[in-house]
Amino acid sequence: MEKVKLTQEQADAIQIRIDRNARDDMMDYHASGWTGRSNTCLNSLSASELARALYVDNGYEVEPNIKIGDTVFVSWLNREGEFYKVEDVLTNGKIVIDSKTYDKPSMDIVRLATPEEIFWNDNDRGVWEIREDDTLEYLGDPLIVDSFDSEDVCFKRNKNYPEKYTESFDFVKEHFKVFCFAEDRKDV
Repeated sequence: MEKVKLTQEQADAIQIRIDRNARDDMMDYHASGWTGRSNTCLNSLSASELARALYVDNGYEVEPNIKIGDTVFVSWLNREGEFYKVEDVLTNGKIVIDSKTYDKPSMDIVRLATPEEIFWNDNDRGVWEIREDDTLEYLGDPLIVDSFDSEDVCFKRNKNYPEKYTESFDFVKEHFKVFCFAEDRKDV
């Protein structure tokens, strides 16, 4: 069974009733239409959507509150996912990206990009897509990537590390930060 997609406002209104154990009352109110300011958002739900949100465990998910300028990750039906900047959000729920208007059903997944994904995407890289001669920082020491594979990263020698220094890729992702990408360095 497909989860009901709710706005944050709808999810908050529903969760209040769930916490108060007032599910049955909600269904009664829904039949006559919501009038309270914080509840009118529920009028756009069908009775079956409200019932699924109320009675099915994990029966709903909250749609992200997407705004103009946000970076979103879009996983297209039958295509690889990509990052886009939102150019406009229309009142009918459609979003404008890449100078085209899209209806969310043509997309498999639309979600806000994480800060980490935005950083890497803004630098034309996949998340933790490091390259030879990138400079990473660990405990205040800049280290230049010499080589890497899916398991290890090898750094070039420097004054604090007279021998090549190798660290696991997982450790690097957890404890290092990017100091400078190779294409931004002036000394290479």
